[in-house]
Order: sequence, then structure tokens, then C-alpha cells
Amino acid sequence: MPVSKLKANTLPSELIWKSENNINVEKETAEKLFKLLNVLEENDDVQIVSSNFEVSDEILSSLTI
Repeated sequence: MPVSKLKANTLPSELIWKSENNINVEKETAEKLFKLLNVLEENDDVQIVSSNFEVSDEILSSLTI
């Protein structure tokens, strides 16, 4: 059977970089980090942005970025 007539189910895949150590940050640092992440994500030359910081729900809800 020709290869062009074979049917196969394929699934997309990707690698995910996951840090082993997360860093809790305070409000002032979180504001700076989110601004940096936004700038990086808007840059057409940047494909993927990742981080290893965590922000508490309380701080996250108080941010206005």
C-alpha cells in the first residue's frame, strides 16, 4: 500500500520546562515581574516565556497591571 494512502492518528506534543523550585514573591516584585513578562510576550522574537515565581492569591487580586 502506498504511504500516501496510509492513515494514522497522530497527537501533537511539546516539551514543558517545569522548575523544581518556585520562589514566592511580594507585591512590589510581582508587579515588576509581570511587567517584564508582558514586555517579553509582546516581543515577536520571543516564542515562549516561563518563570519560577509564585504570587499569593491576595497579592494577585490586588495587582493592577
